[in-house]
Amino acid sequence: VKGSVGFMPPEQMFNRQLTKASDLYSLGITLICLLTGTKSSEINTLVDENYRINFKPLLPKLNPQFIHWLHKMVAPNLKHRYPDAATALKALKPIDVVNDVTPLKTLLQAIQPTKAVVKLATLSLVAASSSAITYAWITSPARQLLTSGECQGCNLPNINLQDKNLNKAKLQGANLSGADLEGTNLWKANLKGANLSGANLEGANLNGALLHGANLGGANLKGANLDIKRAKRWRINLKGATMPDGSVHK
Repeated sequence: VKGSVGFMPPEQMFNRQLTKASDLYSLGITLICLLTGTKSSEINTLVDENYRINFKPLLPKLNPQFIHWLHKMVAPNLKHRYPDAATALKALKPIDVVNDVTPLKTLLQAIQPTKAVVKLATLSLVAASSSAITYAWITSPARQLLTSGECQGCNLPNINLQDKNLNKAKLQGANLSGADLEGTNLWKANLKGANLSGANLEGANLNGALLHGANLGGANLKGANLDIKRAKRWRINLKGATMPDGSVHK
């Protein structure tokens, strides 16, 4: 219903710049219509002169936290909304939608349609989040690394690169702290000055990899073919790392 009168965020009506928060407004209005039984053609009856949606009196049985969440979805000022679908979904998940103090009979009457609406909200937000994540992936350093093999100085903490082929990859100065590199092929990869602290490199192929000045503190190197003598010459930080033989470096 995006673009319909009443479903358009104020910034769209005044031809201002739209953001991800603008999409959330339309979803919020849809949820309000479903929860209150308001026809989409009559949503304007809930809008005041300041573009606020006055739906709270129509939903007395719902948890105030959920009401607050819904108010934030349809705030007239986009700066007061959730910035994107992922943030809105994260805020929604822990909320008990129907207030615990509601009498049981009323609760049973209200909870089923409400659950269905919340499920719709969750699915919509997941879909929107997935689209955002897909876009982020297309433009991300991770994609750059896997397509070109070059990502010097990239910030990739906690990335999952398990079993990936990164032979001859150029990762000088990259932040790979906490990364999952189990079984990854890093043959002749350039990891000079890279931060691999806490990374999982179990079974990784480090044959010929350049690790001068790299930080491998606390990393898991069990089963990795790391040349220990060369590592010491290159002044690699191995403090607390699990070594290829299973021992912990002091």
